[in-house]
Amino acid sequence: MAKTIVLHSTSSPVAYHLQQQGYEVLDYQQALPPGRRVDAILYASYRPDSVMFTHSDCADITIGTYHGDPLGEPIRLNITGQNPKQVVSLLEAHLGRHEW
Repeated sequence: MAKTIVLHSTSSPVAYHLQQQGYEVLDYQQALPPGRRVDAILYASYRPDSVMFTHSDCADITIGTYHGDPLGEPIRLNITGQNPKQVVSLLEAHLGRHEW
C-alpha cells in the first residue's frame, strides 16, 4: 500500500517525484477529512521553531489520526532547500524508522 504524503501543492516538482516513486500525494485540503490516513506531512519554512504548516488550527486537529488511531501521528518534515531526490531520501529514512 502506498504511503500518503501531504504537501502544500500537488503540482510541484517534489510532488511529481514522490508520485513517480509510488507515494500518494495530497494537498492540505485533500487531507482534511476526518479519518484520512496520512503518513507524513512535508512543509517548507525557514523558521526554526516551525513544526507544522501554517494552514489552520483545524488542519492540525484533523490530519492524521482519528479517534485514537494506534499508529500515531504522521511524521512532519521540513524540506526547505532540498531537491526532490533529497526529499525522497529524507522521507524514506524517517518512514523506515516507524513500524507501519
